[in-house]
Amino acid sequence: MLMSRDRDGVLFIEDVERFRAGPAEVQRRIRRVAEEDEERYGDVRVVLEQDPGQAGKFEVSHYVRHTLAGFDVHSRRPQGDKIKRAKPWAAQCEAGNVRLVRGAWNRIFISEHVTFPGGKKDQVDGSSGGYKELCNLVPYDPEPEDDQPTREYARDQGGFQSLASV
Repeated sequence: MLMSRDRDGVLFIEDVERFRAGPAEVQRRIRRVAEEDEERYGDVRVVLEQDPGQAGKFEVSHYVRHTLAGFDVHSRRPQGDKIKRAKPWAAQCEAGNVRLVRGAWNRIFISEHVTFPGGKKDQVDGSSGGYKELCNLVPYDPEPEDDQPTREYARDQGGFQSLASV
């Protein structure tokens, strides 16, 4: 998912790419998305959600050393359960601060949000993680300098996020 936030704090879901594939294809697609984001937005910061335990550490290490070698890669451990993590994102949605760019993915994206916490949770979890990353990347500034980016971007794909400013 590609998410952006403008200078006024309005959030835009620009694009959602959903897929299921084997490990090798997932790695190829994540790499391709990171390359496309870097080409379009310039410097890209990649943030990987680290699952708990040794397997999560191994996965992040593999992505940093192999799949995303050459990118500015960081990992983060989510705090709390998915419902707790979704509350700040839900507050933005309820306040009318979220916009969706029209796309074939809109119906499924909205459906998953409406049925949360039941059913699938991936897009809600990705949205809440992307929102948190945008807030941490560049906190809201009510009086931005003229040379500051007009939007900050976050892309999340199954725990994978790339961040950039344009």
